Amino acid sequence: MHPLGFVLQVLRGFNKNQGMMLAGAIAYYALLSMVPLLILSVIVISHWVDSAELLVALGRYLEWLVPSQSQAVLSDIAGFLESRIAIGAVLLMTMLFFSSLAFGILGKAMAVQNQCGLRLFYDHRGGLVFHGNHRHTPVAGGAGDLGI
Repeated sequence: MHPLGFVLQVLRGFNKNQGMMLAGAIAYYALLSMVPLLILSVIVISHWVDSAELLVALGRYLEWLVPSQSQAVLSDIAGFLESRIAIGAVLLMTMLFFSSLAFGILGKAMAVQNQCGLRLFYDHRGGLVFHGNHRHTPVAGGAGDLGI
């Protein structure tokens, strides 16, 4: 199979199986579960590190990440630290909810991949081989193809 034909076949299959929508949904739900996870990590770390010292360290890193909004984010984090038990339970439930949605979408994406029968394997010479619909198409040569 010609490499250009292979690329076009992959792009058509990606479009037909709504790959962009699935990828966007995975990224969206992953982001929505990451924010509560990061806030929960700060709450957990505050049990071992003094809150004022933790806020100073976070302020230093937030100044690099979001220079214009670091003070607003720090004030929100300080509020979370003041009511850590109540907000911790809510954030844990939020994180679990959005994580379950992300893994559900990931499962659907994997089901689409398995339904198409597309898999990448290594052959006996160490080369990467594309297996799909009972065809075996070499993707990248192994050490044997290089004369090594």
